[in-house]
Amino acid sequence: MNLANEISELLEISLTAAYDRMRCSVPLKFEEACLLCRRYGISLDTAAVHETDTVSFRYMPLAAEGPERYLRYMKGLEAAMERLSKGESKELKFAADDIPIFHFMPYAELTYFKLYAWNRTMNDVKGSYERFVHSADRPELREIFRRIASAYLQVPTIEIWTEETLDPVLQLMAHYRDLGDFNTDTLAKLCGQLLDLIGRMEKWAAVSAKGDDRGVPYHLYLSPVNLGNSIMLTQCDGVESVRMKLYTINSIATCDSRLCGETGKWLVQTISKSTHLSGSSEVQRTVFFNSMKQKVTDLTA
Repeated sequence: MNLANEISELLEISLTAAYDRMRCSVPLKFEEACLLCRRYGISLDTAAVHETDTVSFRYMPLAAEGPERYLRYMKGLEAAMERLSKGESKELKFAADDIPIFHFMPYAELTYFKLYAWNRTMNDVKGSYERFVHSADRPELREIFRRIASAYLQVPTIEIWTEETLDPVLQLMAHYRDLGDFNTDTLAKLCGQLLDLIGRMEKWAAVSAKGDDRGVPYHLYLSPVNLGNSIMLTQCDGVESVRMKLYTINSIATCDSRLCGETGKWLVQTISKSTHLSGSSEVQRTVFFNSMKQKVTDLTA
């Protein structure tokens, strides 16, 4: 179901009336605006206030909470990606100072490692990584990871990486290795998954497309300077949203049109100053991916 169909069903109006509201040719009634805000987790302030310096964000605290809060967070991300993947017109742009979460999703152990590092820092969780995974792992979470990964494969994507994008996860792995918080076999498995992740991306970049059928556009750019943060801009049937990384695994999100517009301009300018690694840039692409593979290999040396 695309966005117009969802709005039509939610507001109990015709598909034509839904498109009229999406194009702003017919104003939303207050009750309709409230329904939409509740359905998509948008603050009513975001939809109503445009002449102030205030921007409202969606945020779910994860610190000092049990695993159910993380499950809710991942379900919210899954719902957002499902909506995006079903849009008729859709695009995802990601400026990455850390590996985008979608690349972790096919690898449950890597995903759990990020959650483990978060819990060690924020919730002062003690014990080994292996014990943490034993307590946190559940079939429902793995299925959510799988569905997020599947949805991501259906969305045309532009990603901007730097030479340092891989470094945050490697530094975390080196830190907890040095503390003795996981054994040698676990480190080898995590590094093996990282190498598989990198190889998967390299194949996508070579053909400018992702997925098994290679039918979804994928473009990778290499920025010459650090990006400062991970920022994602999505567009789905004319509706834009910005999501910004917060700490290790969390994020904040908004549909504020001003911030979305400015983020879009920043991304365009950043892309224009970056090297396009997809398609024909074989030498630069090979050097970049070989460098990342060597970093992972060095961690287990």
